[in-house]
Amino acid sequence: MRERIANGSNARYWVPKIERNIQRDRAVNCSLRKLGWRVVRVWESAVTADPDRVASRILALTKKMC
Repeated sequence: MRERIANGSNARYWVPKIERNIQRDRAVNCSLRKLGWRVVRVWESAVTADPDRVASRILALTKKMC
């Protein structure tokens, strides 16, 4: 994915933005885990492509926690 972004239009903007997002997400995940949360990140494209599959995966994860 990073290669595709790096080769796309306006890469000088998108590459640093995506890198910052990745770092932010890692920091947020770490903070939430320390508070006892389990983090599940869902991409909008996955929900758009197959919402039932995404819902099933989330349901399966929540059942494992109980």
